[in-house]
Amino acid sequence: MLDLTACKDLVDLYITLWNNDINIFRKDFYKFDKWFGSKPMSLLLEDIKYLALEDGKKEKNKVSTCKCNIENFYNTYEDKEKLPYACQELTDFSNGKIFKELLEEKGIDGYIFQETDANTFCIFNSKKLSNPLTIKI
Repeated sequence: MLDLTACKDLVDLYITLWNNDINIFRKDFYKFDKWFGSKPMSLLLEDIKYLALEDGKKEKNKVSTCKCNIENFYNTYEDKEKLPYACQELTDFSNGKIFKELLEEKGIDGYIFQETDANTFCIFNSKKLSNPLTIKI
């Protein structure tokens, strides 16, 4: 399982994915918005590449600009909703097949992320689950 529960914000989520060679920053992977339609995640590629550089190779002002670009990508959501929504969106609609393939290429069979008050588990193979168990007390 890919554990994304330690991610504290959108930048942290996207850098975690990028550093694990999980490239969702492509033209066929989308951020969906009920008001403004979908936008390809490839629009964030240059910002992610820059933020992933070693610290000594980055300019402070450019780092701030890149982080703002990422946060503004989800500008129709309140700050507390951005990260859970982005995590959920990894498997929404057409993204699901692509994200599943990206993880399975690495031998990863699902992911965990923090929603509002609890963790959400997304397991790609139902055979990994055990049969229901009833315990009498």
